[in-house]
Amino acid sequence: MKSILSILPICLLFIKAAAAQSYYIDKPLLVGYNKTVSIVFPFAIKNVDRGSRYLLVQKVKETANVLKVKASSSTSFKETNLTVITADGKLYSFIVNYTADLPISIIHINSESNNLPAIMNNQPVILNNSQLNEKELSELSQWIMNDKKLISSIHNKGHKVKAAIEGIYIRDHALFFKLSLENASAMGYDIDFIRFYIRDKKQGKRTASQQAEITPLYAYGILDDTVKEGTENTIVFSFEKFTMEDKKNLFIEIFEKNGGRHMTLEIKNGDLVKAKKASF
Repeated sequence: MKSILSILPICLLFIKAAAAQSYYIDKPLLVGYNKTVSIVFPFAIKNVDRGSRYLLVQKVKETANVLKVKASSSTSFKETNLTVITADGKLYSFIVNYTADLPISIIHINSESNNLPAIMNNQPVILNNSQLNEKELSELSQWIMNDKKLISSIHNKGHKVKAAIEGIYIRDHALFFKLSLENASAMGYDIDFIRFYIRDKKQGKRTASQQAEITPLYAYGILDDTVKEGTENTIVFSFEKFTMEDKKNLFIEIFEKNGGRHMTLEIKNGDLVKAKKASF
């Protein structure tokens, strides 16, 4: 997975509760041979069972709650089923059929709704190696998303697009960054990747660049790979708590795919230690 924001167009699935801990998908899950469907679950995947060898499934290595699904054959595929159990104790059952014209690339499952579309534009992606409670991270991220803007000095803009850090928060051993991406142009801003790394403030001409890349534990918000024209996307990233030496800063790079409207944000250690305590 190139970045945690490599999200493609989403479609609707409807789910209903058949039992207290079981969810049966009303519409068949359509899979293709040349394309892969990614299913994002609300919590980490604990167990997967495929009904037949015609169905190929794989958990994304970098994540805990994303499952990739595709057909092993375009000619001999027969209807089958897929069962997934997640960390919150929910069991999801899908009927799976093959299609040569796959209409979607990613599906977001919402286990909290019994009669609403099972799609959430702010569905989080949960990354591995996190020692933090997933439910707590989700609730804190939602609270931060709705909090007022705290910072106006950390931003970068050009060609009618703007990236800005609107807030830095701390809660116990978690550090949160609220990132805003605004596109005032008439052309969509396609995100290639968003990268976080720590580096010396100033780089001498003869000094090798020493960068320490850091990976978010959790991302919450409008996880779309395009900021549409005239819109604004806000994403909350959480990390294990950290500080930096005075001579180093945190850099956030946002690169445009097939374009040149790249943006870089620079965050000082002084900004980190002024983080607001997150509470809800």
